[in-house]
Parts: sequence; structure tokens; C-alpha cells
Amino acid sequence: MLRQAGDLGRRHGRAAVYWQIGDSGTAAAREFYQDLLRGIASADPAITGLYEVPDLTGRWDYERGNLAADLQLAAGDPALAQAAQAYLAAAREEFWLEAARLARRRLTPSAGDQTGDADEDGTEPGNTEDGEPAPDWRQDITDAATGLSRLLSERCPTCILRPGDPMHLGPDRTAAFIRQVLDAGSYVVCHDTLTYGDFPDYGPAICRGFFDAYRNRTRDLLILQAAGG
Repeated sequence: MLRQAGDLGRRHGRAAVYWQIGDSGTAAAREFYQDLLRGIASADPAITGLYEVPDLTGRWDYERGNLAADLQLAAGDPALAQAAQAYLAAAREEFWLEAARLARRRLTPSAGDQTGDADEDGTEPGNTEDGEPAPDWRQDITDAATGLSRLLSERCPTCILRPGDPMHLGPDRTAAFIRQVLDAGSYVVCHDTLTYGDFPDYGPAICRGFFDAYRNRTRDLLILQAAGG
């Protein structure tokens, strides 16, 4: 039970990073990510205080009652207090770990940007701090082997379009997110296949729930289907 609570906390902690910090590869964002890394390393409240770690309150649309339901515990079960502590500790830890990972990724130049000089933070271009080759963090739905786009064959267990709101986004946040994607003429990439998801090695793939519901309403999906992609 505590392990499951921790897993939920880590999932929500990772997701909260991208809701608040985003993932920008622009040159203008470099100084921002450097400041973020320094702030995390020194626990500087002037930096860390700008962000909110998920907690078990209505502000995050995920309260103790939601945690109890996910763990199949009664609301008054004494074990719920321990589970809540495990959730909060995991969410806090994973939030800052993922924020630091995001900043380091964006401070590592892509192969096309390498000049042979060390980065401003002391790392060699294309390498992580421990000298290992930097991973490819692109959220690209294109499968290199076929040249086609990845589409999940079925909805993941926590698809934002499953009944019951398994990601606990709340109806308003979910609706706003879907409207934003539709207005952009784009599509949703399944969160489980992103770099912070549970299956990052699978490769980013189009959300099946979004595809089934909106395949004929967005420019990009219409183009992909028309091209047999």
C-alpha cells in the first residue's frame, strides 16, 4: 500500500513539473534553467518558493479521499495517514528531481549545437554531469524504423479521457487542456510514453483516447490519416 501511494506521489510530482515549468528548448530559456538548477541545489526559497509541490488538497483536485479510493482504503482507516505521508514525501522528492533533470536536459546542447566547448555549468557538450552521453529527450511521435507516427492501440490505464478522471485533473482542467489542443489543431501525446511517464522507452505515442474522440476534428490528425501515417 505504501509503495503504491509512493508511486502515485511520484507520478503526480513529475506531472506537476511540466504544468508549472514547461519544457522549452529556446535559447532564451537557458538562463532560466541555470537559475533553476542553482536554486534547487542551494534550496534557495527565492527560486523553490515559486513552485508548488502537489499536496492532498482540493487545490490539486486530489485529496485524501481520492488517495483512499485509489488504495481501496476506508476514509477512517488508520493506514491512510501513513499512506498520505508516503504520497507527500514521494511527490515532493520527485518534483524537484524531475525539475533538475529537465533543467539539465535543456542545458545539454543537441548534436547540431555542439561546438566543442564546455557548457557554462561545466559539463561537456552532449554529456551529462557524470560524463555519460546525453539521452535523446525529444518528444517525437515518429517511429524511426517506419517513418510513421506512433498511436497507442488502446487507452493507457490513466488516460485523461477515461471515465472517472483517473489522473484527477478535475473536469475544468481537463476540458481546458482539450480545448487548447483542439484550438492548436494538434493532438495529445500519452503521458505514460513521455520522458517522465512510466514507459519512456516505448517512445512518445498519440493518446488513443484523444484519437478516438477527436480524430476528425484536428488538422494534424486529419493530415496523418489522409497520408496513411
